[in-house]
Amino acid sequence: MKLKNFKFLCLLILLFSSALLTSFTILPQINVIENKAIAKINFKNFQGKWYSLTSIPTALDKKWCKTVENYTLKDDHLDVFTTYYKIGNTEQKSIKSKLFFYSGNPDGGDESSVCLAIKNWLQGNRTS
Repeated sequence: MKLKNFKFLCLLILLFSSALLTSFTILPQINVIENKAIAKINFKNFQGKWYSLTSIPTALDKKWCKTVENYTLKDDHLDVFTTYYKIGNTEQKSIKSKLFFYSGNPDGGDESSVCLAIKNWLQGNRTS
């Protein structure tokens, strides 16, 4: 019986202290900004070196670290030169890709050369 009373007393103290802490906490006012596509992207400003601080890993870059991407604007795409290290390896590796953009689609109509190759392969448009 004493153990039951002790558990009940601990539960009451926990509930009371959390209610007390919540009542004295000043919550900041959160301004919600609507997420909408921008009308025009200045790709010249996008050029240059970008350091990847964090990302959701894909099958390709799951064990990469110290990733740096360098974007160079061309007529109809961005050339992307990515350098990285694999975790536990001191040798720097690199990969080249292209990021195509479509001016008529402001809500995310860009595809990398890897995605285009996979999509073409799946659709039967296999090229070497």
